[in-house]
Amino acid sequence: MPIKLSVGIPTYNQGRFLKKTIESLLEQKIKPYEIIVSNNHSTDETVDILAEFKDLITVVMPDKHMEMTDHYNFVVSQLSGDWFCLLSSDDIAKENYIARLIEGAELSKNSILVRGGWENIDQNGKVISKRYLLSVDRVTSPPNTFHENLLGPKISFAAFACKKNIWQKVGGFPKECSLISDWGFWILISPHGDFVYQHEIISQYRVNYRPGIEQSRLFEWLQDEFTISSKIIPKIASSFQGIEADYLKKYSRKRFCQSLDTLFENNYFLLPEVVDKLEDWAKYCNGLKEFLDFRNGKRVSIIKIAKKYNLIFKNKILRTVVAFLYR
Repeated sequence: MPIKLSVGIPTYNQGRFLKKTIESLLEQKIKPYEIIVSNNHSTDETVDILAEFKDLITVVMPDKHMEMTDHYNFVVSQLSGDWFCLLSSDDIAKENYIARLIEGAELSKNSILVRGGWENIDQNGKVISKRYLLSVDRVTSPPNTFHENLLGPKISFAAFACKKNIWQKVGGFPKECSLISDWGFWILISPHGDFVYQHEIISQYRVNYRPGIEQSRLFEWLQDEFTISSKIIPKIASSFQGIEADYLKKYSRKRFCQSLDTLFENNYFLLPEVVDKLEDWAKYCNGLKEFLDFRNGKRVSIIKIAKKYNLIFKNKILRTVVAFLYR
């Protein structure tokens, strides 16, 4: 049977970008099974824009304004296809978006998720960078689907498709996460089938246009990081044999150090409330030394070295070797 790939667009007050998002889906080489936009009680021009496409798309609205993760799950619940993808209302699908996702879904009989490459664009649509997943295989099976996502997501929210019955099986995007529930979701579904990679740019992800948003979401991000590391990952690890707690904490510690470096770059070590949020994570992953260094204004040197070498080595093989040595 042909795959029915539904597209859901969760939107809230992004009317200035929404029209291009919808148009990019209507202009696909292979049409999606359906396009459903969920208006999360926007107060801008969203309603007027959606009215322009009333004969081409379906518009839904939750009973009340929802937080991000709840809204993701609401949108997926409205989709009737056997596969789904979500596209943020400020992102753009390339004309091969649906075609490559369906092609990937058909590549393996055990496929449950397809991922592709994407471009980062600014508020004016200018391409900032092209992003490929150079460290993943064309088809990845469990438990490697789990292992490869331990240091962070190996899937972009702007370039994925998932089997809907798997979303139902795991209970959807994890409600205990408010900001990076997509990473938690990739972990949750990792025991259930193959992840397929399409080595091609299929979408555009809009970045760097909302000043101050990273700082405003800082505490949510830190809480989600700790929740995924200390609760979701250990829970899913129990689905596989032979994965020890020390192994998981090792990866949690690496992720912790990466996060410290990001925070240091933005001078967040100067905020006492940030330091307070980090302490439980540091205790959990045996990262107290790095935590104390961060609190005292000292950068985590091993992360800095790894970044330096990643900038020098443009060759994929050399990058892979360096990433392995400094992971």
